[in-house]
Amino acid sequence: MGFSPLLLILCLLLSLPFSSSSPHNSLTKGSSLSVEKPDEDVLISENGIFTSGFHPVGDNAYCFAIWFTELLHNGYKTIVWKANRDKPVNGRRSKLSLLKTGNLVLTDAGELSELKLRNDGNLILQTLDGVIHWQSFESPTDTLLPQQPLTKYTRLISSRSQTNYSSGFYQLFFDDDNILRLVYSGPEISSVFWPNPWDNSWQAGRSTNNNSKIAILYPSGQFVSSDSFGFLSSDFGTGPLRRLTMDVDGNLRPSLNPATFMAFVEPIVSALMLMIPVEDVLAEKSGFIQLRHVDFYGFDEGYYENYTVEQCEKEFFNGKGFHLCYPKTWLFNGFRALDFISTMYLRVPKTVLAAHYKPVQNLSWNCSSQFSTQLSRTYKKKQGNESLKFMVWFACASGGFEFIVIVCFLYYTRQPSGSGYLQVATGFKRFTYAKLKKASRNFSEEIGRGGGGVVYKGILSGNRVAAIKVLKEANQGEGEFLAEVSTIGRLSHMNLIETWGYCAEGKYRLMVYRHMDHGSLAENLYSNKLDWEKRLEIAIGTAKGLTYLHEELLEWVLHCDVEPQNIRLDSNYKLKVADFGLSKLLRRGGIDNSNF
Repeated sequence: MGFSPLLLILCLLLSLPFSSSSPHNSLTKGSSLSVEKPDEDVLISENGIFTSGFHPVGDNAYCFAIWFTELLHNGYKTIVWKANRDKPVNGRRSKLSLLKTGNLVLTDAGELSELKLRNDGNLILQTLDGVIHWQSFESPTDTLLPQQPLTKYTRLISSRSQTNYSSGFYQLFFDDDNILRLVYSGPEISSVFWPNPWDNSWQAGRSTNNNSKIAILYPSGQFVSSDSFGFLSSDFGTGPLRRLTMDVDGNLRPSLNPATFMAFVEPIVSALMLMIPVEDVLAEKSGFIQLRHVDFYGFDEGYYENYTVEQCEKEFFNGKGFHLCYPKTWLFNGFRALDFISTMYLRVPKTVLAAHYKPVQNLSWNCSSQFSTQLSRTYKKKQGNESLKFMVWFACASGGFEFIVIVCFLYYTRQPSGSGYLQVATGFKRFTYAKLKKASRNFSEEIGRGGGGVVYKGILSGNRVAAIKVLKEANQGEGEFLAEVSTIGRLSHMNLIETWGYCAEGKYRLMVYRHMDHGSLAENLYSNKLDWEKRLEIAIGTAKGLTYLHEELLEWVLHCDVEPQNIRLDSNYKLKVADFGLSKLLRRGGIDNSNF
């Protein structure tokens, strides 16, 4: 009884015992995570919720980060922490290494022995006896996770923008009076905008008596602060993964993973920063836009009590600036809140007022039918220029006729079958024999030989290195050959070699494949280049590729020539099953499986 080639390969690859590995949640001394393998070199928490590793933040720029393992619907990651986000590392040869000396590269951690990602998303550096020397919970960026404390030593800082992850302008922190505040800290000005700076602490519902300065988001969606501020999320309860984010627009938002917006029970104003240059505008050339529930904190020119809108307009309409109930010299730190009962009047030129603004009165949803108007359904048809219409129709007809003539000319003068560099229904390129002969330098460099034909190395356009196989049996017709090529073109599997094109010209039948840098498995089988882990991967990958061909297609594709010479290895020793020149196509149900 003979052994099948596949069984022989499996026996050769698995002749020694091997050990399987699973994702780790800790980095031990002498280990490292490489930026060149961002999807493989990661730490995963024991419960599988959090993952840490290198995350791309730009072109050839990476940050070591923590994210939710489950991706969003668009395939993006939900980042909850980044290390040294203002200085990302290069995308090549960068590593996070815990040296045998106990030092962690990128961070001077002293005599540490283990980097561990906990189930709550906290990345810690600790000794073997569990003494924590550093943890990501004490160095937040723009996100607060459940059970992660916000203290007097920490603050949430927004990103600069949705695509720029460096430190932004909005911060959540505990002020010196023990109050949790939101501040805009820009390059020219810094100002607190929440809670309302006009209010005393007791008016804002805050307490300054507790100097512990700590705030926590609980897994249930409850946020509690030592200054008596707190809120419950709209879907309060256990279950979903939550986070609290200091967003780039200055809003503090509690969200689920995947991210969904949830408003606070206590409305928090939307922050913005606006500065409008003062221009001399005459009173008769300008007007006011009414902005309800809007204010710009600070920069008051004065305070005027018991003034009507008309008095305020008459008194201060002198072309010096823009005015609210208090005349303003600058507009900074604007916000809108429904519980803010005042109204702001912003002076603009009447040209802008007429083009972009229509005064809005009190809104109402009561729609009375007495004001409805029946629209006329009779329309008067204008008399057009008959001569112009004729010219338009004539031009269109002439253009259409010329287009048809050009298409017919191209169709009847096209190159015959087998010539040119054409795209066909097979899914890849059709080469001419002359082009492949030139690419292979007259088929001078032979890189393989088998029962199906001889393989030569060639250089295609774009400096692509290809393997060009000249098939021996060329007695089949072009239609039959193209049928098999079309079937191969529909194959798509990570363990099958990539087919780039073919040639069917006269008696010549050639196939063009991607060149594999490390040749065949037969050339590497007895060398020390393949450790047992790679041999196991090759065996499993070969089985997956053949299973796809033999079992997972509507039409079975039987390889019929599985041997080490037809298992190719790329630059990373990843296998590709090759040589479908002798494949036979069988329809499902048309053959008895017991015959194999």
